[in-house]
Amino acid sequence: NQVLTGPLNGDGAGGFVGGGFLGPMKSAEEATRYHCAHVSMTYCALLVLSILGDDFSRVDRDAVMRGIRAIQQDDGSFQAVSLGTESDMRFVFSAVATCFMLQDWRGIDVDKTVAFILRSRSFDGGFGILPDQEAHAGAIYCASAALGMLGHLDKVMGDCLVDFLVARQVGGFNGRINKVPDTCYTFWVGGSMQVLGVHDQIDVESARNFILTCQSAIGGFSKVPGKIPEVYPDVLHAHYSVLGLSLMREPGFQPIVAALGMTRRSFLAAPFAQQPGGAKVSTGAPFELPE
Repeated sequence: NQVLTGPLNGDGAGGFVGGGFLGPMKSAEEATRYHCAHVSMTYCALLVLSILGDDFSRVDRDAVMRGIRAIQQDDGSFQAVSLGTESDMRFVFSAVATCFMLQDWRGIDVDKTVAFILRSRSFDGGFGILPDQEAHAGAIYCASAALGMLGHLDKVMGDCLVDFLVARQVGGFNGRINKVPDTCYTFWVGGSMQVLGVHDQIDVESARNFILTCQSAIGGFSKVPGKIPEVYPDVLHAHYSVLGLSLMREPGFQPIVAALGMTRRSFLAAPFAQQPGGAKVSTGAPFELPE
């Protein structure tokens, strides 16, 4: 699913797609204008490759960097694909995580990216998906993890953001003010708290009990307990429930590095951590692993 760049799709198409729905690309000349990478799929592809122990030697790094560069907007945000889409915090995180895993920052204007993230902070200390939008746990995770990998997390450290995150726990975690708890926010909120170094403020027993009430008799985890159709398990909520349990050091579960959504063991074995001096943020400083 690595995109081959040719005369029709152009230099900005490099990276990965989520599947082969456009058909196989046997050569760059056969690639159509619609064969263009999606930045979140590029992040996912590199993450899966690193978890599986790949050394990235077959990744066309230059093409990926050209693809990342092509989707950054004047305001510092990123689109999903070079053909043009909405631009918001989801794709900012995906672009930053991609550059971090390749340990190559040529694809982004760091100052513009940081400025966009900071402009997206809300009055209550959280982050919206765009400037002037409601604070949301998913956007907070994307913003804080991106700032951590860029080496600018110090710009948002403070009680206001931490208070917003701690207030999301109502047994389980919700993603926004006045919403019901949902298993996936165990990771979006808890992961943000780990990035900020305050995950010791999670009420582990309450969060764990909520997740376990969402465990299905047929396997996996649902979004919420006791409601149809939400009570049925799905892969996304099972994934984030397991990550949440790992984050809270459930016995038998591997500890995770929330900034990338992978286990600490996989992180340390990944190519970006195996280089001399270990993984580095965009400033050149070492990336600090969570305790």
